[in-house]
Amino acid sequence: MAIVAVFWIGAAAVGVLVALSVGGLVFRGLRFWPPPGNASWQYRVFWGLFRIYLLSLCTLSVLELRAGAGAGGILAISGWCLFLAGFSLATWITGSLGWANAHGEAIELKTDGWFAYSRNPIYVASILGMAGLALAIESCPLRVLLAAWGFIYVLAPFLEEPWLSEHYGQPYRVYLRRVPRYLGWRNDA
Repeated sequence: MAIVAVFWIGAAAVGVLVALSVGGLVFRGLRFWPPPGNASWQYRVFWGLFRIYLLSLCTLSVLELRAGAGAGGILAISGWCLFLAGFSLATWITGSLGWANAHGEAIELKTDGWFAYSRNPIYVASILGMAGLALAIESCPLRVLLAAWGFIYVLAPFLEEPWLSEHYGQPYRVYLRRVPRYLGWRNDA
């Protein structure tokens, strides 16, 4: 019963995040992410829903592990290693970007370090961590929530790129042509 309730709370929060994100792509007047400022409704709604979602995800993970949904053997070891590596790397890269920049404030265009090889290394590393958690805990409800989060992280660059172009101008457009969105080869030509 608790697993179902926690799942639906997380699903509702991430569902609204997905709907607002897709709405931001379809209706250009609705800019949900990046938020226009820390005091905006977009900022408060995004971070409020994201926190509810993450708390639900963590709670669901613990409940599923207690219910015996943990994978065994090499799958569990691989999953937990990928989980720890992905989210540790994402946290470290976020620190190098700066928390304000990562939260949608135009502080500085970052093009060095991990950002020299991917325009979105935080999303890529986080998706690896999500895949690890999905391997480590054999739970369909958990995997649904992780897939929705992964979808948001695949969608987010399409929301951010016009905003970044507007704020950073030509330097960002040059960076856009040189460095792949997720992973790939740099184009230094």
